[in-house]
Amino acid sequence: MKNLIRLWCSIPLLFIASHVHALSVLTTNNICPVQAVAVETIDSLPAAYPKDWTIVVTCSDGDWLFLQRRADAMQTDHAFTNLKRKITVIRGDVFLNPPQFRPARLILLHELGHIACQCGNEDRAEDWAQKLYRQALQSLHASVKLRN
Repeated sequence: MKNLIRLWCSIPLLFIASHVHALSVLTTNNICPVQAVAVETIDSLPAAYPKDWTIVVTCSDGDWLFLQRRADAMQTDHAFTNLKRKITVIRGDVFLNPPQFRPARLILLHELGHIACQCGNEDRAEDWAQKLYRQALQSLHASVKLRN
């Protein structure tokens, strides 16, 4: 991302902070309708983001477009990650209106896949995310069967 230094400098116009296992979760507005569900979703992931990582949740499409342009990340509709700056930006709308077959958990796991492989390779990040997502679903199904 060519302009992530510029993005990082523009971020102070934002933020209400939450901490999930010492991870910083920031929102782009004081009143953010997705903040609670975003924190809950991040907290429930089957793998944790690094403790020194920052996740920025955009609270409006305008905020998303602004940060997307500033980071030169126009090729994505849902999220982007900068490994050097240790920041992931996710479009808040995915928590309330997830794209078909692409829940917010899977989007966050995909971005975490980039961190795990320390690479920008989309296929590797997606394979990693899908594997963890399937394992989490299987574990959930197994626990439901045990209760019945």
